[in-house]
Amino acid sequence: MRPRDIALLELRLARLELSLLEVVTAVGMLVGELGLRGDLVLTTPKAVEEALEHGWQTLIGLPDQDAPGLIVDARFADRRRLAAAAPDALAGAVEATGAAVGALYTVEGNGLKLVASVGYPDGVMDEYSEFGAEADLPAAIAARTHRPLWFGTREQIVETYPHLREAHEQTEVALGQDAVEGAVVPIVADRDVVAVVIIGFTGGGTTTMASRLDAVRARFAASLRDR
Repeated sequence: MRPRDIALLELRLARLELSLLEVVTAVGMLVGELGLRGDLVLTTPKAVEEALEHGWQTLIGLPDQDAPGLIVDARFADRRRLAAAAPDALAGAVEATGAAVGALYTVEGNGLKLVASVGYPDGVMDEYSEFGAEADLPAAIAARTHRPLWFGTREQIVETYPHLREAHEQTEVALGQDAVEGAVVPIVADRDVVAVVIIGFTGGGTTTMASRLDAVRARFAASLRDR
């Protein structure tokens, strides 16, 4: 066999291995999705199809390779519907992930608007209730880049955004603990970023960044889907 043919075969084997890993991961994510749904009864083709679809969406979490985020049902492209569902969905995601705080912003034209928050002390979010999409803030950056952000240490949060230090420390005082990890995830409906969810943790986890970020995606998706 010629070297060129060997290289081609190795490439095909590598692609096959990647596909198999994706299938195995998808099955694992599907099991996790099913575990989050107490109302799921796999007795109809529609129920099975829904479960498979949400498991796959949770796995890939993106509309295309350049825009990873969390895909939700197209009905949430209606910002009013999303805003109405946000408080309960956010509270459910914060509780399910063991987080301390959470916030959800809808993307409105060239700006972001706070529609729900959990765990923050009174007044700390007032300054950040609305801001432009070009603002130097994590939610705005996630919205305009279509990419999630993850902060794995307290230092990473306050050093990357020193102008947020005061609000961060006020929140820590109210919680009685250091806020050390956080996820900022764009929400995609009908191929557009319609919102951004922020989930903050006071304790570092033993899991990897990717698995914890996936947990935020999965839990928020399940929480929102039930609304």
